Amino acid sequence: RARTAGVLCRPRDIFVEQTVARLAQVATMVTGDTDEGDDGLGEVIATPIVRWLQDAQGEIGQFNQTMVVTVPSAVTEADVVVVLQGLLDRHAMLRLRAEDNSVGAWSLTVPEPGSVDARGCLQSVDVLSDEALVQARARLNPATGTMLSALWAGSTAQLALVIHHLAVDGVSWRILLEDINIGWTQHHAGQPVALPPGGTSFARWSALIDEHARTAEVLEHAEAWKRVAATPALLPAVRPELDT
Repeated sequence: RARTAGVLCRPRDIFVEQTVARLAQVATMVTGDTDEGDDGLGEVIATPIVRWLQDAQGEIGQFNQTMVVTVPSAVTEADVVVVLQGLLDRHAMLRLRAEDNSVGAWSLTVPEPGSVDARGCLQSVDVLSDEALVQARARLNPATGTMLSALWAGSTAQLALVIHHLAVDGVSWRILLEDINIGWTQHHAGQPVALPPGGTSFARWSALIDEHARTAEVLEHAEAWKRVAATPALLPAVRPELDT
């Protein structure tokens, strides 16, 4: 809320200062000169966990997190399309493409807002059944930028959002759900959906991680971590009657 209002501070500041008066002394205001160009477009450097996922054994095309939300009874399928389009256009990682390149790695890119059509990501069903959710999950395809697959059950006013794990985690759901509420409030009031600007994009964050990993301060610890990684883990023997 502070960031949306143009007040910049760190989470750490809130815990350290603990009062509004003290927080006001360390917070800064957004000015007209602030660079707002971090839109997360273009090439994305794979973070270590993304590279780990690519190297995982088995099919990861449907590796997802799913959330079912109950919406106001006045919402129609057309309303859902409008709000979802706002969500897709605001959050770059929901448009991420993870294509295999010629050397067996992923080429990660984020296209412009509007490149993913919300109508094509949404299916209408009578009820949210297990079968319908499995089919929605099967429509995920990181290679084509299909990171979101949604189901709309108008009879029960439920919206299921199936999002590939490359684009969402437990923390990001709180942001997405709040943006859905904001988008619906704006749309219901007859206004265009204009979601609050985000902070640091995933693309910018991953670039900073990659830059930091190559600094002398980090590299001097590399050999020690290699020795740790090379040490076999001492795990107990498998017990088939208990280990499932």
